[in-house]
Amino acid sequence: MSPSHRLPEGAAQTALTERPEVLAFFTSQGCSSCPPAEMLLGEYARHIGVLPLGFHVIY
Repeated sequence: MSPSHRLPEGAAQTALTERPEVLAFFTSQGCSSCPPAEMLLGEYARHIGVLPLGFHVIY
């Protein structure tokens, strides 16, 4: 970026919190790989700018 096109200090952080990345997670009842995946979703939830969504399907 040229000096005239630089973002103000903190602008990038503000942009992340105003428009988060959405992470959609779908699980199935009885899924053996879901617990590790849910833990990973929890890790992503700690990141600024990430909106984790969990959808749990029950049959």
